[in-house]
Amino acid sequence: MRLALATALFLGACGGAGGGAKAGGAAALPRLVAAPLLEGETVVLDGATGDPVWTRAREILLPLSGPGPDRVHLKAAYDDERIYLFAIWPDPEVTTGRYYEFTSDRKWIAHDDEDGFGVCWSPAAEAARFREQGCALYCHDDNHRYLADEGAVDFWSWRAQQTRPHNQARDMWLPAGRNQRLRGDGQPEESDNYPNLREKVFAPKYVPFRVSVDSRRFLWPSNINELPTDWTSKLDPEQNIGWQVAMDILRPMKGSRGDIEASARHVRGSWILELARARATGHRDDEPLVDLRLPHLFAVAIHEGGAGPKRHSTSGPVELVFESR
Repeated sequence: MRLALATALFLGACGGAGGGAKAGGAAALPRLVAAPLLEGETVVLDGATGDPVWTRAREILLPLSGPGPDRVHLKAAYDDERIYLFAIWPDPEVTTGRYYEFTSDRKWIAHDDEDGFGVCWSPAAEAARFREQGCALYCHDDNHRYLADEGAVDFWSWRAQQTRPHNQARDMWLPAGRNQRLRGDGQPEESDNYPNLREKVFAPKYVPFRVSVDSRRFLWPSNINELPTDWTSKLDPEQNIGWQVAMDILRPMKGSRGDIEASARHVRGSWILELARARATGHRDDEPLVDLRLPHLFAVAIHEGGAGPKRHSTSGPVELVFESR
């Protein structure tokens, strides 16, 4: 697929990205304009560019800073009920590297690499500081200790291995100002993935009973076989060295945690991702995107998985505004 390129000013990330200057010398933030859907139009979440609104919507090329991708192409759209985000970023290969690997000394080592895309929405109480620092205000350099204890940070987390099979992104949140641990939104029982890990022993608890190429990475509750507690000790290291077992048992997300629909495809060295969420979910841990008159502030984080440490890049703050109908 050919990516439509837009000009952009590369001024750094986490507060450094800009799109010009306001009166008095203050840097203007990049502005993503959400196009309204016309009467009878819909967005089909399929990780493709075929919906008419994506032809009309204005694209921005947002620079990223960090060892991961250096840019992401963004578009947005909305209707009376939902907000839609469209993203394309370069990534040479798909990484779904969350698995346990059996070693020659009869032990298991954990790998935790996968591609990912995140959107961090600023609560209104921290808008002024977010305009200066973006997502660094919450998760970098311990800046969070200075935050006002007010509001919640809404975080949308798409993962190539953890959430892509569900056609969802995980709805997350951070309490602003204290105990800065990323948490999943509220959910009922039997929602979201659960760890494939034996209690008190660092070893997988389940393996697939129907083995396929995908089952090494994607295990569903309908395709798991629980193994005896002592099964690792009975494995032959020579025959089983390098054996890989998925780290997660996959279950769709429900409740507030499952608010975000997503669809992604990897096409010729790039991820294409579509996200959709109700503008007003009715959940206290979600940022409402209902006021069409005011900008809503967000930042983007992208993980490019691979061998060694994750390659993590972030944008500076961005304004989402709604084009009038």
